[in-house]
Amino acid sequence: MTSIFWQQIFFIGSLVGFVFIATALIYLALQVKQYTSATRHNTHISFLGKFLDFNIALAQNKELADVYQRGLRGLKGLGREEQSQFFSTATFIFSYWNEAYRGIQQGLLPQEHWNECNAILTDFAQFPGVQEYWEYRKHWYSNELQSLVHKLIREASQKAEPVYPETLT
Repeated sequence: MTSIFWQQIFFIGSLVGFVFIATALIYLALQVKQYTSATRHNTHISFLGKFLDFNIALAQNKELADVYQRGLRGLKGLGREEQSQFFSTATFIFSYWNEAYRGIQQGLLPQEHWNECNAILTDFAQFPGVQEYWEYRKHWYSNELQSLVHKLIREASQKAEPVYPETLT
């Protein structure tokens, strides 16, 4: 009889232990999910902030905005310093997309972020100056981004209409 009693105590103890461990694992999984979600959100905000800062700087600097606009049309109309400015600007933009792509691949950024980046990159890759820059600097970027940009440039050459108003092209 005492053997049955101790077996029941052991069974109840095992059941309580199992419930406790299961509850702890569920709690831990929820905490990890919440932490992951917060990390992804913060990474997204950080990436968005960098891009917005760049756009604000471009909008507030008339000379750089002028170089950027002329650079989009092609590198031939730019002086050496202006080409350097345009290359620096394009390098920032492509590096931003390269890191965003890596962030998506590593699960640090939501897919929606890449969808937004891809839409902007699609428009950006249509400009002759961007395509010229790309030929000079494509080796700086990941193979995945190189494949994507080559595809976008190929598709851009088949489009009939520019993606920006006539004054920008």
